[in-house]
Amino acid sequence: MNIRKELLQDLYDTVCSEKLCLDMDEKFCALEEMCEMNFPEDKADDYMRALCNLEHAAFMAGANLILDFISGKEVQHG
Repeated sequence: MNIRKELLQDLYDTVCSEKLCLDMDEKFCALEEMCEMNFPEDKADDYMRALCNLEHAAFMAGANLILDFISGKEVQHG
């Protein structure tokens, strides 16, 4: 069991479901709207999956970076 991963996932789920980060929500909606205007409707599942994966990966990367910084862990570049 990876407690850190589970806690970050719970935090991500809460942030998304409760719309706790308005800037993140606004940016996601803007990207979604842009995709709706520029991609065929039959590709909606593909671009929504890509948007959700990007949002999740960015959130997790930022959260892990902050936790590493707070704990004093050296962050590797590259």
